[in-house]
Amino acid sequence: MAEIKPVVFNEFEATKKSLDSELNKYRDLIVTDTKQAKKVRAGLNKLVKNVDDRKKELKRPYVDAYKGMERQANDLKSMIHEVKEPIDAQIKTIEMGEKMRRETRMKDLIASMAFSYQIDPDKVEVKSKWLTKSISDIELKREIGEQLTLMNRFSVGKLPDGINKQSGQFINDDGEIVYKYSVSLYVTDDELETVVSCLDENEIHYMQNKEG
Repeated sequence: MAEIKPVVFNEFEATKKSLDSELNKYRDLIVTDTKQAKKVRAGLNKLVKNVDDRKKELKRPYVDAYKGMERQANDLKSMIHEVKEPIDAQIKTIEMGEKMRRETRMKDLIASMAFSYQIDPDKVEVKSKWLTKSISDIELKREIGEQLTLMNRFSVGKLPDGINKQSGQFINDDGEIVYKYSVSLYVTDDELETVVSCLDENEIHYMQNKEG
């Protein structure tokens, strides 16, 4: 049986030197434009694929003889990943910040629109689509409006007359901060009329819910 020579990349040291020179363009890259940074990342990913493709081409006819080349390929890929990982981390940080800003904008919009519907904004079910980049302001407002209309129609998250919610606090029509207290009253229908009249007379806001 003919001796199988170890399989290695041709001119590995020259290739490694050339790759190092190419990677120097992106070392310590500070990401300010995610679109451009993604192009850089895509280019680095392509380099990794090129290394893998060449590795597969060289190892295909062999079983054990490619181990040296395997280490070399991993060495090259480690060089690439060393440069790519900080870029990737910065992209993720920027995109997370963008997502948080979209979430804040959406919550502010819900709070602003819910006021006119007299709906508690915290009761509005947020759709995942509302946090995506693809949704326009017009579409977002339309979908939130539709949601609030349904909630209003079926009295979901509805606040008592004269009460609204701003910045997480309940306020009355005079702009005063009020608090929600739960009190259970057990009265007859006739007595209820008297209680309601008394509450109205003293301008106390309430919600009725008959049980039993």
